[in-house]
Amino acid sequence: MVVKPKLDNMILTVVICTYNPRIDFLERTVESLKKQSLPVDQWSFIIVDNSSSPPVDPKFVNWHPNGHIAIESKVGLTSARVCGIQNAVTDLILFVDDDNVLAPDYLEETKRIGELYPFLGAFGSSQIIPEFEEQPSEECYKHVRKLALRDLKTSLWSNDPRDGSDPWGAGLVVRRDVANAFVDLFTTTQCVKWSTCS
Repeated sequence: MVVKPKLDNMILTVVICTYNPRIDFLERTVESLKKQSLPVDQWSFIIVDNSSSPPVDPKFVNWHPNGHIAIESKVGLTSARVCGIQNAVTDLILFVDDDNVLAPDYLEETKRIGELYPFLGAFGSSQIIPEFEEQPSEECYKHVRKLALRDLKTSLWSNDPRDGSDPWGAGLVVRRDVANAFVDLFTTTQCVKWSTCS
């Protein structure tokens, strides 16, 4: 079911896709959203419950005036993101992983970049810093870079997907037209591959 909030001055939809989340992680993620400097009337909030058992508790969205849970029964991050896109009500859509803790100005920065650079179809965080429950061994630490972590000191802009400047999933922002093109491509591919579309 798609719940459409009022769009008066809303510019951003925050989407968290989750499947059987670790509750203490999800709580920290939601707490970081509660502390955002961007007023809640400027953004909506969706948690896509990707068939979790038990289902995601509504308490995680009830604090937000434009928050709701969307259910996606087909398990998988792509299906969950498509559901999030279909439920989003704004031009900018921000995907937050269920174990991300956002800086307090993340949404405000997203709004600023979105307004300043309207030609950007997708952008994301220059810093994805790990917090380890246990310090990895030296041997393991060599592979940490494969976890989509980054700590860039300057902005990196490009339209070349081969130069490493592409935004990663955690903190990824996409514009509505790019998101819709992705949904169309995904839906078409699914129809051709599995003939499941009605």
